[in-house]
Amino acid sequence: MRNTPRVEVVPCNASGKVAYGAVSQSGAAELIPSSEQVFQQVDAAILAKYGLMARLFRFFGKLRGKPQIGIAVTLDEG
Repeated sequence: MRNTPRVEVVPCNASGKVAYGAVSQSGAAELIPSSEQVFQQVDAAILAKYGLMARLFRFFGKLRGKPQIGIAVTLDEG
């Protein structure tokens, strides 16, 4: 995203393996700072779904001194 907001999105499993025959889709990505309302809403949904695992990732991220940031992807039509 440093040079262009254009992205390709393709379905995969948790380890990043792409399913056979999966179709990619083009789109545009933008960074969402943790101070924005939409980030807070998404963060709450992630905590509700993933619970302890999400809290552990957040904890270790804070230990590393990394700020929280989100990435919003808008897919192209078609």
